[in-house]
Amino acid sequence: MAGGKTTCQYCGSAYSTRGITAHEKSCQKRHATAQQDRELEEQLRTHALSKSRKRRRRNTSSSGEAAANVASGSHDTGPHVHAEMENNNPSDVAGPSDSQLTDDNEEPPARMRLPTTVQMDDIKVEYHPKSGRPTTIHPFEEFKRDVQQEQDIPPSSEPWKPFQSRADFEFAEIVLQASLNTRYTDALIKLIRRVRDEQAKFTFTSHSDLKRSFETAALTHTAVSIP
Repeated sequence: MAGGKTTCQYCGSAYSTRGITAHEKSCQKRHATAQQDRELEEQLRTHALSKSRKRRRRNTSSSGEAAANVASGSHDTGPHVHAEMENNNPSDVAGPSDSQLTDDNEEPPARMRLPTTVQMDDIKVEYHPKSGRPTTIHPFEEFKRDVQQEQDIPPSSEPWKPFQSRADFEFAEIVLQASLNTRYTDALIKLIRRVRDEQAKFTFTSHSDLKRSFETAALTHTAVSIP
């Protein structure tokens, strides 16, 4: 430590003593992720190399057996040799054993279930270490949205649902458009209910009727002029 600086134990860079703790936590996480990626790549290479070697050994063994059979058969031209050749069925030809197929088709460990080649725009998914889920890589095509053909939906006979009636819906629409608060909404509802119950008489039929009533009411009051 010199001049208020401390060296990071992971990247070797110098940082102030106040910020070194936060930096080392972030730096440690980056180094751990990079190390995990390197281990995965090494496991993939080892697995692919092992399968390639097993395949070459099987091919070499099969070629040697075929050559030995040809060499031994060339010295024996008796009738039984031709009979065996005539009776041979292609399905009887010896193929790789079950153990060999198992080796070739065996699944890699959980952490190694990644494609051997990574394409442009592939998406790598890393889970939290405590989840126990392996890192996976998905082609970009898997994340495209499937466009489904729209189905014709028949029109509803009661489009105002969930309101109990069309009148309720239209009233709610007027309240929203006029931005009425609770006080004026309740007052308007009470007036409508009184008119419905014939407890009040409502004669307005349009805004013009309301405007004329305002003008008539203004004539009953003394005009006031402000100099």
